[in-house]
Amino acid sequence: MTQDARLDDLAVLYLGLAHGIDHRMHFNQFTRIAAQLERWRHPGDRRDIVKLVDDIVREHDAIRVIAAVENLRRSLSDREKRAVLEELSEIALADRRFLKVEAEYIGRVAYDWELQPAPDDQGAFWTVIRARNAEAARAAASSPGVGKRRCVRQVRQSWVSGPSVGSKAPSVASARRRE
Repeated sequence: MTQDARLDDLAVLYLGLAHGIDHRMHFNQFTRIAAQLERWRHPGDRRDIVKLVDDIVREHDAIRVIAAVENLRRSLSDREKRAVLEELSEIALADRRFLKVEAEYIGRVAYDWELQPAPDDQGAFWTVIRARNAEAARAAASSPGVGKRRCVRQVRQSWVSGPSVGSKAPSVASARRRE
């Protein structure tokens, strides 16, 4: 994958979160995306980041997001994927609101990339995932007659449950099933 194509896929992924979920983008999210794309841009790439973002917003659709997730899964190292997840969390927090659907979008990307939180992972994204897992564990444990094995299964299911019905970002796996 070329550096230019990777930058396009990152822009699609970032904008899928910031714009695709509620079709609005806060100015702080836009500036955060532009700064992050600037860091990922190859030194020889002379494209205008603002124009790139504008073009992708105009042409945004969920299928393009799915393709970007898959392309990035193949082209990024695990370290780079973890950095992208942190950047997605920063974008989600840039408007000073962190919506459940944003957490689900980021969690779905992590799931499609087959990343799980390690005990020493730090940062906004992994904090959200740990909180989500803890919430699922509490809910499972508070259900009467639920054994430890079932609690563990429910926590794992909460990790992989992905976006809620009607979300703008279907998983790569679901797109593959449709093919």
